[in-house]
Amino acid sequence: MSTVSSSPENRPESDAPAEPDGRFWIRWAVPALALVAVATRGTLALRLEAVCRDAHFYGMLADRLRVGDVDGAMQGVELNLYVGLLALLRAAGEALGVGATNASLAWGVLVAGLTVPPLFDWLKRQFGFGVAVAGVAIFAVHPAFTETGVEPIRDGTFWLLTACTLAACFRAAEPQRDPPADGRPTPLRWGWFLLAGLAATAATLTRTEGWLLFAPLLGWSALAAWRRPADRRTLLGGVAAALATVPAMLLVVNLTLLHGHSRWEWGRLGVLRSMVRWGRERLTGSSADPAGPEFVVADPVLQDAALHDAAIAAADAAMTNGSAEAADPLWLIYAEGLLGAYKPVFLLFCGIGLLVYCRRLVRRDIWPVWCVSLGVMAAVAQRLVQYGEINGRYFLLPALVSLPLVGMLLDDAVRWAGKSLPRVNRAGANRSPVRRWWRTAVVGGTLLVLAALHVVDGLQADHPGRDAELRVAAVLRERLEESRASDAAADAHPPQVWGVGTAARLVKELEREMGGEVHTSFNGVVIEDAVAARPDLIVLPRNSGQWYDFNVTGPQWLAAGFRVLPPPPAADRHGKRAAAEREIWKDLVVLVPAEAPLGRTAGAAGAPGASSRPTAPAPPPAKAPTEPQTGIHAAAASAAARYAGALNGPGAPDRSARR
Repeated sequence: MSTVSSSPENRPESDAPAEPDGRFWIRWAVPALALVAVATRGTLALRLEAVCRDAHFYGMLADRLRVGDVDGAMQGVELNLYVGLLALLRAAGEALGVGATNASLAWGVLVAGLTVPPLFDWLKRQFGFGVAVAGVAIFAVHPAFTETGVEPIRDGTFWLLTACTLAACFRAAEPQRDPPADGRPTPLRWGWFLLAGLAATAATLTRTEGWLLFAPLLGWSALAAWRRPADRRTLLGGVAAALATVPAMLLVVNLTLLHGHSRWEWGRLGVLRSMVRWGRERLTGSSADPAGPEFVVADPVLQDAALHDAAIAAADAAMTNGSAEAADPLWLIYAEGLLGAYKPVFLLFCGIGLLVYCRRLVRRDIWPVWCVSLGVMAAVAQRLVQYGEINGRYFLLPALVSLPLVGMLLDDAVRWAGKSLPRVNRAGANRSPVRRWWRTAVVGGTLLVLAALHVVDGLQADHPGRDAELRVAAVLRERLEESRASDAAADAHPPQVWGVGTAARLVKELEREMGGEVHTSFNGVVIEDAVAARPDLIVLPRNSGQWYDFNVTGPQWLAAGFRVLPPPPAADRHGKRAAAEREIWKDLVVLVPAEAPLGRTAGAAGAPGASSRPTAPAPPPAKAPTEPQTGIHAAAASAAARYAGALNGPGAPDRSARR
């Protein structure tokens, strides 16, 4: 070995073990792992009957972008490249005849296989071949990565961009195998720096956590500059080129994808602004209402219905009931989200790895990876304190960058067990007898059992809420079809169903069974539009109290000529399936036009507000008005009382921020 290549400044910035003997494993490891990742997600995609709520949300935004409504596609999500990608996927699916949702699911399966090569490359170069195999194998079978990655949401695409960023950053900063012998600077790796900048920028424009991926770019480049002083100028130029891709990509996106947008977008900065505002309010002692702007209703009758004391009291009760989850201790909500993302076995292995490899994990080249993981966990904790709720998917990025931690543990376990295997020389003669065979049996059997359990857990993903929504959608379809069959004028127009907020997912499932015109909205609804369209069904969220539901005050609908459709008597059955259906009905308010025959008894077809189930008397308002109510005030009071009575108790949708 030459003196130059063994000097400290030219030594690789990782302590990765040497690659195994034989090119067979190196050549076929990546294709085999990619095949496993695709197989697990593909099998789950075939079993998935209904996609998650966020999938419908992004599908709605993508459809808006396809018809040229750029402002509508940007509503609530800022600049998000996944919306544009999803618009292309949905258009391709419809053009090929496979359906928009199936095309999106296929991308979730394919992107898992595409993530394997860059993820393997990063782990192998920094930690070694064995760690790379173990880490990528965990990614291929881990239930959280499998269940979330197959959904038509942005997470799978974000993991691909994260893996590309980490692999490109490490390749750009690591020294060449044969550096110049005369001490000259190493040639700049422009391609890897540009790829790192593009991947990190695209990740940032997909999820806000992508901003943390610039930590490996800056950290590994700074470490390389400290170890190789002769390369400092070239490394600085590479970092500058990578950072220059941020404004360049923003310029291209604004001029192409957002050419019809009403304003320029400068990246996903909304979460950062919210964190800064929250920190400033905590320091100054002031507070601000996190709710978004309320929807304006032009009709004064509807305005008074919304502002009536009974409606306000009902809304307050709804928020109290809906925020029961927030009554749990914040640390418990945080722990449940962390455990749901990591899963017990993986989290246990992470804890063991932290104890066993505590000295190895303080290497300088691992610090940038720790910055990503700890940064996300701190941001999740801040969000929990600010809003009182989190999503377990937020922890999947720390879980992804924790793969080398568990990979080192599994690699050492396999190496320890491998010492008991017989060693064979090139001639095929046995060099040593089998010793301690139980090592191989115990370690190999344990790993196989754990892998099988993870695969089965991922493939048997249970979604009782989604399945119950499918059954509720089938019930609504049957009732609507029976009603339209008895109405001679129903054949003149296709059925129209509207779904708002969290109820939009159920309406999309209803669309698959019924067809017709389906209108979904995750960002509120204008009652005047409903009055003009007179849809057959309007499905609203009720009393959920979540921050992503919307300010649609119930009495407004009754004043506008709609009535509440009660659940069918079949919802009173017993059993787990019936209980799940009852939970769905409890969270919904189904409205029909007052003159529609749907939900009426045969003898009360002409009575306004009559239904197949008697309603409880309306409760008195929480606070009596100080003045006699006449005119529109009386109409507002009547609407609020009828709405509360139709729901058998206080009920009003959420007065909370939009998504």
